[in-house]
Amino acid sequence: MPNILAVRSISSSIPLLSPGLRAPRTLRDEIEKFTTSLRTSKEEKLVRKVFDRVAADLARKLGRPELNRIKDGIRLFVAAANSEFAEKYYADFPDSAAKDFHIINLIGEKRKGLSNAERRITCINLQQIRRECDTKIQEKASLILTSIHELWHHFGDFGNEIKPTDKKYELEWLNEGMAELLARKTILELYPDESRDLSKRDFEEYDSYVRATLNLALLVGQEKFLQAFFSKNITPLIEEMKRMGITDGEVGQLFELGQKMYEGIDKDAEELMRYLRRLMRKKRRTPEEEQPSTGEYAGIFGKAGEE
Repeated sequence: MPNILAVRSISSSIPLLSPGLRAPRTLRDEIEKFTTSLRTSKEEKLVRKVFDRVAADLARKLGRPELNRIKDGIRLFVAAANSEFAEKYYADFPDSAAKDFHIINLIGEKRKGLSNAERRITCINLQQIRRECDTKIQEKASLILTSIHELWHHFGDFGNEIKPTDKKYELEWLNEGMAELLARKTILELYPDESRDLSKRDFEEYDSYVRATLNLALLVGQEKFLQAFFSKNITPLIEEMKRMGITDGEVGQLFELGQKMYEGIDKDAEELMRYLRRLMRKKRRTPEEEQPSTGEYAGIFGKAGEE
């Protein structure tokens, strides 16, 4: 019987294929696909561990075990490249006619992550994370922050749009700002060492959204703000602003400025921040109402104004 282990005796200096021969394209593609899957499987395991830890911590804080189960239903894809990231995210997109258009647009956006709670999907883009990091240590920290941010999108949001007057305004800036605000606080609490490894680039994309979101939370109060977020309904915020004497027109102006910020018209959010300060002066509250939340959501934000 021939010795099937005899290949081990071949000198390492002798190529398995002569220089003039190459493996068939299909074989090379399969080998590349396999090695890529090995590289991404490690990161996917890390993301799953982050999901488990963050969900368990939140469920414990709020006494709501169902929050810990949410992450079990998430379809997670960790993609090695922009194109794979976009294709995975829109793989089951219901509108097939618009599917290619959305994929091309998403490839151009070069996002680090994207989630959709209704479709129970989260995609992580390793290529973009690595592009924005200088070291492996930074990559790990950025992957953890991105994972936490995307997980928060599954826990809550404020809905997709608001119509305080006869005009509708989209709420992406507020949903992204809230997810990032909570992600930053979560990584500081649960991953303090990794939080110190984050680079400035990890914060630049969402800084304006976070500033605006935090100030809106201070305007309406943390308890109302978190109530709206976890109920996925912005109505409690609107009702609270009206209680303060803020008119429908002023509410509309606030969300119009938020949409302009998201669209890049007011990139630094200065106009929105000035308007929020103006609304703050209209507040009619007692000093006791300015204290941090002590109700169901106590501890989520921490101290009032803490960023």
